[in-house]
Amino acid sequence: MRTLYITIEPPAPASSGHRLRVRQLHRAFASAGEVRLVVLCQRPRADDRRAMAQAGIAAEYLPPRRESGLPAVLRQARAVLAGQSRWSAKSLSARRRARLRRLVETWRPDLVVLGATALSPLIEDVRTTGARIVVDNHNVETRLARRMLAGARGKERLRFLVDYVNMTSLERRMRAADAVWACSGEDADALARICPGVRSVSVPNVVDDALLDRAVAPAGDDRTLVFVGGLSYWPNLEAAWRLIALSERLAARGVDHRVRICGRHAPRDLVEAARHAPAVEIAGWVPDIAAEIADAALLAAPLLSGSGTKFKVIEAMALARPVVTTTVGAEGLDVRPGHELAVAETNEALVDAIASLLADRPAREAMGRAAREFVRRHFSQAVLDAAIRDADGSGAGREVEAATTPPARRHAASAS
Repeated sequence: MRTLYITIEPPAPASSGHRLRVRQLHRAFASAGEVRLVVLCQRPRADDRRAMAQAGIAAEYLPPRRESGLPAVLRQARAVLAGQSRWSAKSLSARRRARLRRLVETWRPDLVVLGATALSPLIEDVRTTGARIVVDNHNVETRLARRMLAGARGKERLRFLVDYVNMTSLERRMRAADAVWACSGEDADALARICPGVRSVSVPNVVDDALLDRAVAPAGDDRTLVFVGGLSYWPNLEAAWRLIALSERLAARGVDHRVRICGRHAPRDLVEAARHAPAVEIAGWVPDIAAEIADAALLAAPLLSGSGTKFKVIEAMALARPVVTTTVGAEGLDVRPGHELAVAETNEALVDAIASLLADRPAREAMGRAAREFVRRHFSQAVLDAAIRDADGSGAGREVEAATTPPARRHAASAS
């Protein structure tokens, strides 16, 4: 199978869930045949390109316009009014769209994968070539924007409102694709409800097999809870603020603990707040996220917003570390709360769950073992590779889903 994969994020550095998904899907496409990766972004740094080359990933980069201020605002406003994405306003000129169409016509792939909702305007260009078209979604974007709206204020609220309006029109455009991939059956169902007529199927986020092969030792510190995620992303920042509040409640109960928040771009006010919380450390960027998780007693992910399955959660589970999270954090996993991970909603319930696990190492280790086995069965790279190797575009979602989704919640794919 020949796959042309067009994305807006490079597979390295693996600093976000979107980039991790690009890396995993590229690996799966490569195992099924020939893949050509086109990334609509600035070229990564030289050391990241070398890392990609060592992993067998070659990419072509088409960087966006460099503009700011009023010209950028006006261009993006015109794009939104025309039903285009704000992102494509700076990255998909008419000339570039024609270039991508010529690439499809000359290279003649069996499958064209558009790696974001924002790329759905390209469907009409590629459709004329007769190629099979899939739009891949690592989030349900309108659901993500609605959730972020609920907690945002001021300028952030206006930005999320514009995103919601914009993504609504873009999700409707996905009806013209042969299939739309979502990262879980739950997300696929949500897309089908939000946009009737979209042929949505489940193609899961998975962990790198190296995590499942990694020897797991007992936690280096029985009192540390870790959180990982870029802090320029609103759901992660919201969770980091909540962790500071949870630390205060744990301290008031006399629970000996340490909170380590790992992620780039922590805003100044968060750093300042952490200085006044004795048990909280803003670690910033860390070179090895897996090592941070493995050294902690548990991963705490008190997410209030977000969408899709969360890499931080399934990676911690793969490393046999218990996870305390919310319904949003556990979304799409179909776990048994209290067995593979702990789910709580209120601050009081989250504190109860954290305090209980910190005090009980055997319970933590039992939950970690159950979590690792769950990920091995349902979220391994091998499952994804096998499914896409047998795929013809629409069949990939059905195959992955049948292999990975527990029977109790298996999504009935509507792709034909």
